[in-house]
Amino acid sequence: MISTKESKFSIKNTKFAQELYKETISTRTGNVIISPFSIGTCLTLVAFGAAGPTADEVLSTLKLEDPNFKQFILKIYGKVLRKFSTDRSLKIANKIYIANKFTVKSSFQEVAE
Repeated sequence: MISTKESKFSIKNTKFAQELYKETISTRTGNVIISPFSIGTCLTLVAFGAAGPTADEVLSTLKLEDPNFKQFILKIYGKVLRKFSTDRSLKIANKIYIANKFTVKSSFQEVAE
């Protein structure tokens, strides 16, 4: 059985995916393949590496603006990514490239790993 927070997270993730798909097809013709999960995962990493208005804007885009949700987001993504890491039929790989001129906070690096 899933918790109330997991249910809310799922609903918010679905809303983000629907809006992402809607925006994507509004500017394209023909077939489109996107991965809302991968895009959401990367944007979540960006949000955790950012601060202030930037972090707020990214989390708002992801429909995850509730400040009480932040630790839960890490927990649920960790759970999902661990599950996929043992699945032999599906592999997930995301990467964020950071220019050498930027310093990465250790707290962000811990989250990203």
